[in-house]
Amino acid sequence: MATALYSESLCDLGRHALQEFETYAVNSWLLRQLIDLIDAYVIVKDLNNNIIFCNKYAARYAGVAPEEMWGKHYTTYWPKESQYNWQNDLDVIITGQHKHTIEAVEVADGIVRRLKTSKYPLLDNNGTIRGLLLISIDVEDHVCHHKPCDILPCTVSVKEDHVT
Repeated sequence: MATALYSESLCDLGRHALQEFETYAVNSWLLRQLIDLIDAYVIVKDLNNNIIFCNKYAARYAGVAPEEMWGKHYTTYWPKESQYNWQNDLDVIITGQHKHTIEAVEVADGIVRRLKTSKYPLLDNNGTIRGLLLISIDVEDHVCHHKPCDILPCTVSVKEDHVT
C-alpha cells in the first residue's frame, strides 16, 4: 500500500514536471517568435562582450544565422565598432543605468549603418548585473537625409527625461 502511494506521488510529480516543462517550452518558443518578429536588432551579451542571444534581425546585419553568433565575441562580427560600443556597454555595467546611443556599425555587405541603441543591464535575483540587453533600430535613412554621413558615432545620454 505504501509503495502504491509512493509510486502514485512520483507519477504526480512527474506529470507536474512534464506540464511545467511543456509550459516552459511553449513560452520559450513564443518568446523567441516574438523577439524574431521585432523589426529591431536585439542582442543579449555577457559581461565579457560575448553574444549570448540575438534575433534574426541582428544576425542579418552580421550576415549569419542567429545560432552562429551565440557564444561568439562581439568583435567577431563588428571589429571596427566594438571598442566604442564596448565603452557605452561599460557605462551601463558600471552605473547600472540604461543608456541610449547612436552607434555606427558596418553590416555584412560593407555598408555602414547608424543604429539608435538602447542598452539595459540584465540583473540576477540578487540585483547583480550579469549581462546587457541591446535593442537597436536602424536610423540611417532618417539621420542622413540622402547626403553623405559622417560615420563617427555620437552618444545621447537620457537622464530624468532630459537629453544631454
